[in-house]
Amino acid sequence: MTVDMAVDLAGVRLPNPMMTASGCAAGGREMHRFIDVAELGAFVTPSVKLAPVGGRGTPRMAETDSGMLSATGLPGPGVKTFVEKDLAWLHSIGARVVVSVAGSTASEYAAVARTVVRSRYGSAVAAIAKATLKKDDETEADAQQPSEVSESQPNRS
Repeated sequence: MTVDMAVDLAGVRLPNPMMTASGCAAGGREMHRFIDVAELGAFVTPSVKLAPVGGRGTPRMAETDSGMLSATGLPGPGVKTFVEKDLAWLHSIGARVVVSVAGSTASEYAAVARTVVRSRYGSAVAAIAKATLKKDDETEADAQQPSEVSESQPNRS
C-alpha cells in the first residue's frame, strides 16, 4: 500500500510536505551531498534581495543560556546572480523551489519576485515573507502570491 503524501501549496502540487527552512540549507549544494534535494517537497532558498548584500559586520552571533542569537543581515549575491547560479543549479537537479524574497520597500519585493518569475526557471514559486517596510511605508507587507505583487502600496488591512 502506498500513501499519497502530496500537498497543495498555493496551487502548486508538491509530492510531499518536506521543505527546508529559509536559509538553513544555503543554496542547496551543501545539503545535496547528504540527501537528494530534488526528493524534498520543495527547497526553500535563503532570502534573496535585489542587490548583493554582504550582511552585518561581526559579531553576528551571541551565545545565551538557552541557545544563541543570530543577526546575519541576510547576506546574499542579489537576485540576478541568484537566478544565474543557484536557481539554475536547483532547476538542473529537478528540485522544486520556493524562493524567499526580501526587500526594504514594496517596489524591491516586486522587482525581486518579477525577476524570479520571469526567469527561464519561472516555475519557481516566489514566497514573500512578512517584513517591515522602511522609508515612506511604516506598515507591514502581507504575504502575497507573485501574481499579486505590484509596485502599489502594501495591503493595509
